[in-house]
Amino acid sequence: MNTICVYFYIVIDENTLLDAIILSTENTEVKILDSLALKQLPSQEKISKMVRLDGYFLSVFRHVVKHSERYREMVAINIVKCCKPLKRSSDINIKCLLVRPKIEVLDYAWSKRIIQLVSQRQELENAMSWLSTLGGAFSALGDNFESCAKVAAKISIQQFKIAFQLGEPLLLARCRLYMALSLIQLGKLSSAKKVIQNQYLLSKSFNDIRLEKMCKGIWTKLQYVYKQKYNRLKQCHNNKLQII
Repeated sequence: MNTICVYFYIVIDENTLLDAIILSTENTEVKILDSLALKQLPSQEKISKMVRLDGYFLSVFRHVVKHSERYREMVAINIVKCCKPLKRSSDINIKCLLVRPKIEVLDYAWSKRIIQLVSQRQELENAMSWLSTLGGAFSALGDNFESCAKVAAKISIQQFKIAFQLGEPLLLARCRLYMALSLIQLGKLSSAKKVIQNQYLLSKSFNDIRLEKMCKGIWTKLQYVYKQKYNRLKQCHNNKLQII
């Protein structure tokens, strides 16, 4: 008996070839072709049979055909019998059209929960972006206006709450640094110093260069404010001496 090859052409519509499986009545091996090898296949014009399969059945079929020699043999023999009368030397082309399964094996309850979580995170990130823009504006005015510094501090607290819900430690650290900046503007230098030092240690443990640079930048501002405060006190002391 001459060797007969059975070609399974997996298509997602009438013209789009997705995959191909080749069985032989003589060779016990199976060939599952990739996208490059598909171009070298013989013409599909002479289709012996067309079947409709859903993705779940096709996945199981591919797996069993690939790993079971006995199953491959029985599939090839039975297909040759079903597709008679054929010439002994001819190959069999079977077009497998992928269709939607009658029952989707999806966890819709879990999908709804995930959608809610994703939507919530999007809203939180959107709120964080708006607060960052608004907080930056008030913080820029906080050096000259105490009321703006207080508003910037309140915005930092709201950002901290959102960052806590998002569960991102580095974002929480940045929010603490925003608060430290407001504390500097409000003259609470000792509290700001402790916050910056703690976040700097955190940046080292996470090896986060961005957070480390933020700490150094705000620390530089703190040093500048300390220096200004020292110069004012020194000038005030000198004025008192001159009066005496």
